[in-house]
Amino acid sequence: MLYIVDVRLRQPAGTPPLDAPQQHGVARILQPPLRRYLDREHQLLTERRPRPLLRIRPHPNGVHLMMHIHAPSRAEAEDRAWAIATLAVAEGMLLLDWHISCSRVQPRQTRSWHCPTPDLCPAGHSTVQLID
Repeated sequence: MLYIVDVRLRQPAGTPPLDAPQQHGVARILQPPLRRYLDREHQLLTERRPRPLLRIRPHPNGVHLMMHIHAPSRAEAEDRAWAIATLAVAEGMLLLDWHISCSRVQPRQTRSWHCPTPDLCPAGHSTVQLID
């Protein structure tokens, strides 16, 4: 099963917030090892060709990662994402004192909305459901 896992990396407590160039630098340090480990895991667990999702969003106190993980259970997906992030941080020598504050599977959300002009919508199409 495919899970979308959020991983939050934080800089050490008491460290001043990162400015924009530092945030960009942290993302540049983490991106190559994260991509490599994620691609390797993806190739081992599935025959699919598309690359798994990896998003890196830096912020003043750390980095927010979002990645696709193939796993049989939610707990295993979170563990794999944690391991991938840990390996990437260990490879980026400048980030050795950073820590992972959480690794959790994003819940699937259902959003619905109604057509603003029901008289123009075909019958039965007034509500649309999206599964994120």
